[in-house]
This record gives sequence, structure tokens and C-alpha cells, in this order.
Amino acid sequence: MKKLVGVLLTLAVAVSLMAMPAVTSASPGIGLNAVGSATAEISTATYVSPNNSVKLYVKDGSVDWAEVSIPVDIALKDINELSFWERVTSYTTSGWDVNVVLGIDLDGDDVFEADVAGWHVTDSHNATLLGGDSFIEMDGALGKLGAPLGWTQVNALTTAQWWTPNSTGDGLSGSGYGFTVPPALYCSFADLLTRIGNVTWDTNIPNTTVKVKCVKLLIGGSGSWMDETAYIDDVIINGVTYDFEPTSSVGLTADVPDIVAISAAPTSIDFGTLYPGQTSSVESITVTNIGTHTVNVSALLDASSDALFANLVMRFDSSGSFGTGPWNDIITNLAMDGSKYVQTRLPVPSDYTPSGTETGLLVFEATAL
Repeated sequence: MKKLVGVLLTLAVAVSLMAMPAVTSASPGIGLNAVGSATAEISTATYVSPNNSVKLYVKDGSVDWAEVSIPVDIALKDINELSFWERVTSYTTSGWDVNVVLGIDLDGDDVFEADVAGWHVTDSHNATLLGGDSFIEMDGALGKLGAPLGWTQVNALTTAQWWTPNSTGDGLSGSGYGFTVPPALYCSFADLLTRIGNVTWDTNIPNTTVKVKCVKLLIGGSGSWMDETAYIDDVIINGVTYDFEPTSSVGLTADVPDIVAISAAPTSIDFGTLYPGQTSSVESITVTNIGTHTVNVSALLDASSDALFANLVMRFDSSGSFGTGPWNDIITNLAMDGSKYVQTRLPVPSDYTPSGTETGLLVFEATAL
């Protein structure tokens, strides 16, 4: 069984203007996290497309938390699309559906350090667990279900269930939680953007230019989720679809869920502006095994790549020798949940004729052992 994942390559040769092509499907650096007795895993039991989804389970939502976390780098004000498909197959209490969390880089260090799960369930509303950052949360769009939920698409931006921590980070924004300023706790996403930065609203987020570093979809954090199983698929964030599998072909059977899946981060590399005879700086790409098999990983340039990228060289971590592709088994014995990295750089031949921005696609292929 094999799986593919691609990394976009971009180079501006002797020009300062660069245009990046749009990405329509990707699974970069996705994290599956669980607290307590919860579990979070890739599943083939049910899905929207093509063959995988994320399965979340919490036994006791008051102490359990299960999430899938998708890394992004978007200013809060620039989020213009956020939707996902969800399915809730079982529960014993209210059957609350999936929540959404936007991780906010409040201290500007380009890293999201808040322990959102701990803030909710481990040490309730302890501001130190935010680590100098913050978050914005959408409580389940459908609320108490009353019955198991089949696959349903949720548009998070039109859901009026958003809130933030208060200004001190130890409580919730809005009235009804010890605050005197209106409005109530929940609001729509558009309304939330108008309230952030308004001194009359109690929040620790100063403005809408702060960066969102991750989007988390989760269940747990309160007793609204008890013995509950939820599935998530086809998350769309600003035109990028995260379907939790690098390609549409997985070679799986329903009763033997052998999953071959990898992710690569970053999903794009900009080699910058180079002149003929120059060589780019070394760039690292981390490949993570998110499947259930140990795999070998090979790499090759997609046929759609511009000719210049035939000069691309790569090596395993920092110990090997650089060589041109294809790079067969450049990573070997990558265990489940393991990560290894390769390094690449791009030399421009001295006789190369500049032609502006050039693009390529580097494809990583995982083969199960």
C-alpha cells in the first residue's frame, strides 16, 4: 500500500515579485490529541470522502478531551471560510456536537502555547495554562442533539456560538459569568470581530490582526459529552480542504483498517530570489507517519514542475549527501506516529536564462513495510 503527499516549491529568479498557486487539498502536520480516557484517531469506519475521517471518543467529558488540530497561519480578520462535516454516532447524555477552537498567538512569538484542554478540564480556567496566548471557541453548532447525528456539514462562521476568555484569562467573556458589560456570552463570528478591540467587551484579545496558529475540532471539556463518539471529515479553511489523507487511494478493507498515511510540513517552500549561479539556503521538510504501518518514504518531482527544479537536490536529515531525484527510500523505517526530516536546496545553473517565478511540486510517497 502506498500514499502520496505533495510539497509546493516556488522560486523567483532575479525578480522580487512572487505569486503562489492555490492549494485545494492538503493534510499538513495535523495533530490528534486526547486527555484522560479519550481517544483521537484516523478511522475508515465512516467518512465523507475519500476513505478516512477523524474519530474522537470521550468517556466522561468533564475530565476527557479529544481533538484534531490543524496548523494554520492566518490573521483572525482574514478567516473567510471555516466549515466541516461531523457525525455523532453514540452518546449517553445530551449528545452535544463538535466544538471549534481557534488558537491565538497572543504574545506574538509565532507559536501557540496555550493548553486549551487543561484550561477546560485539568485545572479549570487557570490563566497560566494559556502560556501568554489565548483562544476563541465555537460551542457546538447544533447543541443537544436528542438523537444520533448522520453526516452533517457545519458552517462555523454563520454559527452564533462564539466566545473568548475574559481579559484576565480566568473566565469567559460576556454577561452571565460575573461581568456587567453586554452582550451575552455567545455571538456570531462576524459580531465577534466587531467586539474584539472594543474596550466595553471583556476579552484578552486586543485586535483582529492577531494570528490564528491552529484550528482545533473537539469534543469534551464538560459533562455535555458523555460516552460520546464523533467523526469529523473534510474541514475547509479559506479554500483549503483537509480530508485527513494525502490521496484518494488507500487500499483498505472495512474489516481490516490498515492505514498508510503521511503528512509533510511545511506544505510549501519559497526559495526566494536567486540569480544564475547561486544556490538557495537549505530548507528542511518534516515527514510524519499518521497511519498504522511502519513505512519507507520516497520522493520525486511531479511532472508538472518547471524544468529548473530538475536541479533540486535532497538528503536525509543533515548527515547524508545531497543528490538529485528521484529519491528512493530517502526515509526508511518511519514508525507509526514517528517523524523524520529531509533537507533540500536549489542550485540555479550559471547559464540559466531568468524567466520569472517558477513553481514545482515535490511528491512524497509512503510504502508500507
